[in-house]
Order: sequence, then C-alpha cells, then structure tokens
Amino acid sequence: MIRDILYSFRRCPYAMRARWAILSSGLIVELREVDLSNKPIELISVSQKGTVPVLIDTNGRVIEESLEIMFWALSHSDPFNVMHGGTTSSLQSEIRKFIEINDSEFKFHLDRYKYSGRFPKNDKNFHKHKARKILIKIEKSLTKSSTDHKYWLINGTQSIADWALWPFVRQYRLADVNDFDDDKDLLKVRSWLNTFLDSPLFPKLMIKSEDWKLSSKLTTFPTESRSLSSTEYIYHLATVEDWNYALSRGKYETSTRGLVLSQVGFIHACFSSQLPDIYKRYFSDLDKVMCLKINSSSLATPIRVESNYQGELFPHVYGCIPINSIISAEFYKDGYE
Repeated sequence: MIRDILYSFRRCPYAMRARWAILSSGLIVELREVDLSNKPIELISVSQKGTVPVLIDTNGRVIEESLEIMFWALSHSDPFNVMHGGTTSSLQSEIRKFIEINDSEFKFHLDRYKYSGRFPKNDKNFHKHKARKILIKIEKSLTKSSTDHKYWLINGTQSIADWALWPFVRQYRLADVNDFDDDKDLLKVRSWLNTFLDSPLFPKLMIKSEDWKLSSKLTTFPTESRSLSSTEYIYHLATVEDWNYALSRGKYETSTRGLVLSQVGFIHACFSSQLPDIYKRYFSDLDKVMCLKINSSSLATPIRVESNYQGELFPHVYGCIPINSIISAEFYKDGYE
C-alpha cells in the first residue's frame, strides 16, 4: 500500500530534483500533480507556503523543502552514494556552497532571464550574463571521474550537489537551446547536463500526469511500478567470482555481469520464471553460474518492480544485499526453477 504522498509539478526544478531522488532511491509514492494556477485545497491545508514540492510521509510528517525531500529519500537508500557519508567536512561544505549559490543567485537570475516577461523592468540580457557567469564557475569546477568517465562537481564523484543543480541548468538551456548548445565556454557543463538528460531515468521523471483532484484515481511515481509482496522470493544470477567476492565482504553489490551497484543504482533481480531467459542472454557462455535465491522481506533497502524497455516487469534492489538475506546459492542449470 502506498502511504507517502508527493504534491508536485512536473516542470518545476525544485520538484524535479525531489522526484529525481525518489526515483533513484527505489521508492514509490502517491503522486499528486498540481496545477499551480488552481492549487487544491488539500495542498494548502497541509502547507502554508502553497508551493511544490510537498511530501507527506507515512507518519504524517509534512516536508516542504525540496532538499529535505531529497534527504528523506536518500535516508531510505543511497545506491549511488551521493550523500558522500565518509567525506570530509570541507567537501560537505563545498557541496552546501554549490547548492546555496544555485538556490539563491543562479535561481534569481535564471527566473529573470527565462521568464523575462514576468519582470518587465528587468534587463533580460543582464540576467542571462549573470547566470552564465555562474555556469562558467561550474564549468571550471567539473572534473571527470576515473571510474565512469563522466563530469561531476565534487572531487570527480557524483554527489547530491549534482542532483540539486542540474534541473536548474536544464531550465537555463531551455531559455535558448541553440545558444546553450553552441556555447564553447560551457562544453563540460553541457556534457554534465546530458548525463542526466540521456539517463534512462529521465523519461520516467518527465511522464505527464493529469492534474490531481480529490476524486482522482491513485497515481504512483514512478508510474508502471509496484512494490514487491513480502511473500515473493526473487533471484539473481552471478558469476562464481562475484559470489566469492561477496562472501569475503558479507554483502553482494554486483548489479549485473560486469557492472556494480554504484554504477547502475540498483541490483538486477528476476522472478523464477525469468531465470532461463536471463541465463541464455547473459551467462550461457560460462561453465558455472551461481543462482542466488533472496529473501526479499529481510532486506532493509527498497525493492521496486518496474518494466524494462520491452515492458517486462523485473524486481530491482536499490542497495546491497547482505549475505544473510540470501537463502541459497546453487550452481544454475538451464531450466532451473
């Protein structure tokens, strides 16, 4: 049963970053898409600010700030380690500085550039110049990761700063797409932004929903996803090497063959009926393959059942799998049930 409720507006960058964190952490919430020109009384009654995003969690707590919603989602699961739990205080200060500049200076100039018609007494080009100067600073800060070869803001690793900023940079780009894409001083910024726009998660982020009313049917975010029943077992095929490595560490963190959790964001799993096809597609060239049977009800991290590009539903585990949650690990034989 879905108990967490998110009031949102699809194109609002604050709401976008909150939804991105929810999407990436493996959670499912009830989505109430809001018409900002006709806000439902239910939103106003729980939040005096009357803007989105607003989240009401299972315990009835009202979270009104997008960053706090991001922290809430990541407290459930942080498969990309964007919170940088082990980083120094100086790096955490750097993360806060990026977010503060974005939410104050950059947002101020962005609004007066992109929505200049709302501010007739302001100089659109002046605010574009000011916003672009901040992007130039971001350009100089971006460094390429040695692991995924993508650009990130903090120390060459993905952090919550990247998640908090990119929806606003996307808004800047939308104000004049050709100008942004042709800007030779923002090559790294463009590559960094495209990391998110080209992600398979982006279309799920932007699926349009009908404006919510009290009489509306339940809409979940992400759509076409469901929670896993506590009585359902899930399975995962693993190489012998990956399994032995997991035994030595007490936890399994391989997403799929050749990729780890921190690269993908979740561990691929399947139902028993799907095992033969997974084996034939990815493991049939190996002499020995391990089949892990997982007690999903013992996992603390979220599990979301969602469709692949062909529309077939698979369970995804948004965190590592402790060894004691694996009921059995046996050599797989084609046709195993």
